[in-house]
Amino acid sequence: MLNEPIVSVMTDDVQTVGPDQTLADVLDIVVEYAVHHVPVVADARLVGLLSTTDLVPTGSDSRRRLGGRAANNEFEKTPVRRVMQEELITVPVGGTLLEAAELLARGDIHAVPVVGEDKSLAGIVTSTDLIRFLLNHLDLDANDHNGLVDELDEPRPENL
Repeated sequence: MLNEPIVSVMTDDVQTVGPDQTLADVLDIVVEYAVHHVPVVADARLVGLLSTTDLVPTGSDSRRRLGGRAANNEFEKTPVRRVMQEELITVPVGGTLLEAAELLARGDIHAVPVVGEDKSLAGIVTSTDLIRFLLNHLDLDANDHNGLVDELDEPRPENL
């Protein structure tokens, strides 16, 4: 099971943005598709990654403004390239479930982009993808996980 090809676990229909798009574009994707990670692609190559935590400003004044007009105005003006993570940890398209699991188990990241040799984005693997895979492949009685796999498949925008 640990040698399972990463392509069988990853999400391959990934919503992306370009570096010159705005944070408002990223927020639209996060809300519409109920995702927490949005890869940044330029010239068909992965150049960055944004997570929902990157969209939350720090500091008490910023937190007060987050839901208001000031935050919306800043999101509309701020290009993705100013906020995106550029030093990325990735898994090659020929990688395995074990490789992704080892990276995610470190705890400092919750998504790993899957890339081809030319740095093209093939997909993304999240902690949720791994948990779903394990629950589907463990030898469990149907009642053992009480429908958790089904719940993981439902969009949960209230958790943003």
